[in-house]
Amino acid sequence: MRQAGFAVYDISNVSNPTLVCQKETNEYIYTIDIEGNNMVLGSHSGGVYLYDISDIINPVLVGNLDSDKIGYTYEAVLRNNKIYASTRQGVYEIGID
Repeated sequence: MRQAGFAVYDISNVSNPTLVCQKETNEYIYTIDIEGNNMVLGSHSGGVYLYDISDIINPVLVGNLDSDKIGYTYEAVLRNNKIYASTRQGVYEIGID
């Protein structure tokens, strides 16, 4: 069964990865980037998702800018507490402080 979202695995034993948590999103996730306790997901028609991963067992959705606001998202990356999103409408710099 396919699901839209992401999963976190513990790979401390690489021959036996263990599922830590799984979260669903409204759209499929195509890119992921992590900086500190922040994780950003790029989701084409779902836009950009920002999660607080300070508790990796329970990531918390901080916000979502969907494609209606920023356009179809090709990629999203984190650099110095900013999200850079490449979309059909251009490149966006989004502060997360």
